[in-house]
Amino acid sequence: MFHLTENDKAISYLWKDMVHPCFLTMPFIGIPFKVVPFPLFELQSVWAAKMLKGEISIPSKSDMFKSIHEYLHDREVVKSIPIRYRHMSGDSQWQYRTDLMEEIGCLPEAFQALQRERVVYEATSAGRAKSLQLYRDNPYDEIGGVKVDKIRL
Repeated sequence: MFHLTENDKAISYLWKDMVHPCFLTMPFIGIPFKVVPFPLFELQSVWAAKMLKGEISIPSKSDMFKSIHEYLHDREVVKSIPIRYRHMSGDSQWQYRTDLMEEIGCLPEAFQALQRERVVYEATSAGRAKSLQLYRDNPYDEIGGVKVDKIRL
């Protein structure tokens, strides 16, 4: 039996970084980090609610564990990512969010908003890489050729 445990800031055996196969009625919202937090957490909440209501089909417990083991092997063995960064998303958050959005049946406008969020995220990340102390002071008048005041997330 696989238990729900924490090891070096990582929660063991979470399918989709949210659900333990043995505890399906206890989804964890907000575990991923290095993400655009609130839109992701809202998506996770909607996905979890639909899963709990049976509106989203989920794989068998053994298939979930298989998927988790493949994910962990890829991150920790193939990519040599330390356990404490297991839930760090970074650039992989976009595919994760797209997958959740497709599963819950989001409207096309939501996918457009996701792309706008990505532009802002990447611009602020680039600014932070240039100057950790000053990137917050950048007015970001224009990002990716789009006036920021025109962006509605």
